[in-house]
Amino acid sequence: MRATGHVAFVASYGAKLGRWLSIVGRPDEAEPLVDLARKFEGQETDWLWRQAWARVLAHRGEHAEAEALAREAVAILERVDGPTWQGDGYLDLADVLTSAGHIDKAVEAYGLALERYERKKNLAMVAQARQRLDDLKQPQRPTA
Repeated sequence: MRATGHVAFVASYGAKLGRWLSIVGRPDEAEPLVDLARKFEGQETDWLWRQAWARVLAHRGEHAEAEALAREAVAILERVDGPTWQGDGYLDLADVLTSAGHIDKAVEAYGLALERYERKKNLAMVAQARQRLDDLKQPQRPTA
């Protein structure tokens, strides 16, 4: 791959695929893809591998490190002109915070994701972020 100049392309899409695999609950399959992306520097991979790896770590229960990486990704994304990417970063952060039980912080992050998606008029992600935010705000019923 290096000889043909496609390494950055593979790293970027590996990180994207790793993120989606983590989102759908397949973090073990995400790990080698994210690991590949971590080895290569490039604007998009700088935040994508952090987002994906944060989700993998959250699945493992390594919440402090997952939150730190998700926050690093958000900090990088705040310097990029891309409201949808920023929204994705905040959505990932919110999911990581939710998995750690930090509900108040997660509500704030979902709100920031929602604001970014609304600004971009990304209606599909507005609906998704709003649903997650509404679900989190619902009082939890005790289980029998």
